[in-house]
Amino acid sequence: MTTWPDDDELADDIDFMDPTAPPDGEEPEQNGPADDWRAQAVPEGSTEHDLNNVVHLWLEPETKKLAKIRISNRWRERMKGQPLGICVTIALRGWQKQFGNTTPQEDAPAVEVGSAKIDQAFMNRWMETLFSVTEREQALDALPPEQVKRGRWVGEPTVATSDNRMVTVTLGRGMKTLEVDIDEEWAQKANVSQICDAVQEAHNAAYAAYVEPEYEPGEYGELQNELIEVHAEMKARIANYGTPGGTR
Repeated sequence: MTTWPDDDELADDIDFMDPTAPPDGEEPEQNGPADDWRAQAVPEGSTEHDLNNVVHLWLEPETKKLAKIRISNRWRERMKGQPLGICVTIALRGWQKQFGNTTPQEDAPAVEVGSAKIDQAFMNRWMETLFSVTEREQALDALPPEQVKRGRWVGEPTVATSDNRMVTVTLGRGMKTLEVDIDEEWAQKANVSQICDAVQEAHNAAYAAYVEPEYEPGEYGELQNELIEVHAEMKARIANYGTPGGTR
């Protein structure tokens, strides 16, 4: 198991040609994709995004997974020789990054207290936990940051390819795209509908194979979990005051 890559490592320094610039004399592009491909339905509420008039994509409303992608017939001239896969990667990562990745919040655990209410023994344990957590948190604060175990995501990125093996997609946590690798020799000869189909196929295969990474809370997170547990017990005991038969 490995720590997941940093989502901020974006290749955002590519110099794209002005999309409004006139053609530079290259041979005419092939015909556009078939109508049935252009009319591909997307889930209701999908967000639509464009990068430099090269890549146009739709993201699903909840998951932000790739729902549909279209690539300009003039991508070769507008990319100025840069790999198409880089452009598609930047487009997806740039837009998906806006929605962020959050540290999971620990759900309040289910605590079995029977009919018990708040008694002195519980109050003593509750106070001891609060004081203990505070002391250990202060001890962590006093340490150099590099000596404190931080929370992290642990797992392996998901990698999948298109049916023709010409496109490889790597997903990070939250099923967000880390990288799209497109065989450049093939892409130079393929038409845009074939490229788009392959990019979507690779993504769909990666989504199907995706395994959510595990979150290790780190030392501060472990202290927080102790508080969550004792507060959940407090809440359960308080609830018994409205339950017939509850005893102190």
